Amino acid sequence: MSDVARALSYTLHKFAAEEPGAFGIADINEAVVDMLHNTVGRVAQVRRILEQRDFHLAFQPIVSLATGKLHHVEALIRVGDCGSPAEFIAFAERIGLICDLDLLVCQAALDVLKQAEDQGRAVPDIAINLSAVSLASPLIIEQLQALLRPHQGLTRKLLVEVTETATVNDFQGLNRVLGTCASSACGSAWTTSAAARRRSCRSTNCAWIMPSWTVGSCKGR
Repeated sequence: MSDVARALSYTLHKFAAEEPGAFGIADINEAVVDMLHNTVGRVAQVRRILEQRDFHLAFQPIVSLATGKLHHVEALIRVGDCGSPAEFIAFAERIGLICDLDLLVCQAALDVLKQAEDQGRAVPDIAINLSAVSLASPLIIEQLQALLRPHQGLTRKLLVEVTETATVNDFQGLNRVLGTCASSACGSAWTTSAAARRRSCRSTNCAWIMPSWTVGSCKGR
């Protein structure tokens, strides 16, 4: 699908979701054109960010309350001029570019682990967030496994959780995918959802501790 088609599809869905009476008959055409123009610009911005890898990861520490020791860190995407990361991710899902973003985030986390290994530095396990949209795509799963396969020594330090930004309708299918990935050569730790991991973390006396910190930039890697 072309980026123009992505923008048109998003605009039509957004226009259809507007409250009745939001636009008069006389200005419907102008309103749609304005919305489409704005969406085309936003899609182009997301595409540029992905192509240039113009984002970085901030790492939120998760600490055991029982021991006071770091349990792992959660990788959170930060994009310079795109405002809220949640809005950026939600928009990427709606225009069909979230799979590209998820693969890049996974690569960025592997880059951090690989750099630490090369420098002989110890780093905590890193949890990355993947969209349920990505995990519903057999092609993306194949690409993700291909990305992880050469780094089996590092994937034991890579945790994966499924974000709740997209609705999951087929939990059995999702669990099958997670099970396949967990038992494959990837060797990563997979969980069914962010909520499930938080429940598990609470049961083991872990907590999210502010603030997060940034490690490098993914730009140009």
